[in-house]
Amino acid sequence: MARSGLRQTPAAKAQTTSPKPSPAITPPKIKVKAIALEPATVRPLKARQPLAKKAASAPSKGTSCDPDCNHSEPVPALLQVTVGRNLRAARLAAGLTLRQVAELSGILFQYVYKIENGEKNLTLSTIANLAKVLHVNASDLLQDNPP
Repeated sequence: MARSGLRQTPAAKAQTTSPKPSPAITPPKIKVKAIALEPATVRPLKARQPLAKKAASAPSKGTSCDPDCNHSEPVPALLQVTVGRNLRAARLAAGLTLRQVAELSGILFQYVYKIENGEKNLTLSTIANLAKVLHVNASDLLQDNPP
């Protein structure tokens, strides 16, 4: 094998064997638009009176509310309390716990608890569902005297 007379220096050898540097990769430039945000409008909350105090100012059982009545309690809150009392009485008469009523009716335990305490406004379908579970008429839960 014949050798050529040219010899490479170590520096020259390093240049020929090292890979070529790749061009620097620059991230794409992203334009971001500034969005002016309007300040959020916050409505002040109305002061709510606890339910226990509302029930105390309600008219006595057996009285009906007509346009001439002058008690300060709105009728829906009275109805919620009445339904809650009647629901509890029907549940106890049936010998069921809150959890059992909740499970049988498909309603959350906490919701049934709040219904019995007059804290929830019910739909007619919920009243009918609870009445079916307790084996009473839905009208019994709405009346002023418990079943």
